[in-house]
Amino acid sequence: MTIKELDEYLFINSNQYFLGHENIEVKPKVLQGIVKRALMYFGNARPKIWRKYNFNILSEKTIITEVDGRFVVDIHEIYLTDPVYFETPVTFKWNFDNRNNFLWSMFTGTYNIDFIVKPTLEDINYNDQEFLDMCLGLYLMYVGEARKAFNLSELPFENDGSDLYSDGKELFENTKESLQEENSSWYLAIK
Repeated sequence: MTIKELDEYLFINSNQYFLGHENIEVKPKVLQGIVKRALMYFGNARPKIWRKYNFNILSEKTIITEVDGRFVVDIHEIYLTDPVYFETPVTFKWNFDNRNNFLWSMFTGTYNIDFIVKPTLEDINYNDQEFLDMCLGLYLMYVGEARKAFNLSELPFENDGSDLYSDGKELFENTKESLQEENSSWYLAIK
């Protein structure tokens, strides 16, 4: 998902289209802040598998904190790079210490590795409803906070900033709670 796609999704689903996109209070910097905050919570609960081809393991103890701009949580599997045995997991012992971000490996070389990473916005799609709900909640909170100073009356629609803020906060908190209630270490059972 791109920031533009997310902006359009939030604009339409927040029911703020009657104001026009050019009059909405959420500017690009604010939207980036909303995305960062939502990714922080969503990434902890829903890490993704990211395959890195031709990854070099240079020593028995390799420090790996991020790969392709994504924070590494764990390693799912290490595969041989040989074209004949492309999807064959390695047979040697390895372990990823996710507390210190060390890959302990008996062998060095070039391998394909499935990392478990915290997602970036590029990894999100419309199926990640929890992420979209968190963003929508934060979006409504921001719009509501910006509009608390004034209240439009005698219009055929409601535009109360306090209501927008409370609706957004409720959506954000409920989504955050549901993510925390789930076992966030599901990916450890994959091994």
